[in-house]
Amino acid sequence: MDEMKGFSYIDMLSGTVEERSSVMMEALVVPVTALEFLREEYLLTGEGPILTVYCLQPQPKACTSLSLLHNYRIHGIRHKPQPRDGRTRDPEDEVVVFGGKVVRLLRLSARR
Repeated sequence: MDEMKGFSYIDMLSGTVEERSSVMMEALVVPVTALEFLREEYLLTGEGPILTVYCLQPQPKACTSLSLLHNYRIHGIRHKPQPRDGRTRDPEDEVVVFGGKVVRLLRLSARR
């Protein structure tokens, strides 16, 4: 465990600012090779060849995992931005996942 002294942070879910004089941190070592936020509701992670989608609302939890790149590690995840000009928001999100010699285009839609 590492100890950090004197820091402040913003909790992105609640918007509160916390100031601490010290905190103990534990690190969980996992093979995360890429990260990307999708709107404010999801976090996409590349863990080797596997894409994992985490739902952030109301509490963070893994929603689904897909093995996308077979023998290649995911090096990047990019999403197509939604229009900001007031047009109707598309219920599906387009996401590009890439690594090694492979590029995959996905359409993600949330089931409610």
